[in-house]
Amino acid sequence: AEEATMRILENIARLETQHKEQQTELERLKLACRNLKDTCLAEKANMEKLEQVWYATKPDLLLAALGQLLEFFFAAVAREANLWGLQLRHALFAAGWNQLEEALGFRMPENDAFAESVIVRWVNRALHLARVAGGELLESTGLGHGEA
Repeated sequence: AEEATMRILENIARLETQHKEQQTELERLKLACRNLKDTCLAEKANMEKLEQVWYATKPDLLLAALGQLLEFFFAAVAREANLWGLQLRHALFAAGWNQLEEALGFRMPENDAFAESVIVRWVNRALHLARVAGGELLESTGLGHGEA
């Protein structure tokens, strides 16, 4: 009976030690949980402040407005400095540089005669398209090729 009592006392002592260790671990985890909650609350407050600043400044709209402002500014500078070649190039870029090159059938030159070359080729291409359209119109009305 004494041996059984000793084993029971040893088990009780072991269980009390485990209980104390688990209680200590529980307190450590509770503290960590409180710290995480505090961190989350602080981050949430920071996020709300950032959202308020975002909605107040609207940086995407600000960037778009700045882009337009710079475009107008450089256009005005080009006009005032009589940089018509630069203005033409800017207009061609805005209209679709690659589409213009494809329509004209050539690569844009990068020399001083740029603007003149573009205008001459553009006029020639426009005249060619007008001749083709005029010829088709004359043929469709029966007036084409010597019948006029």
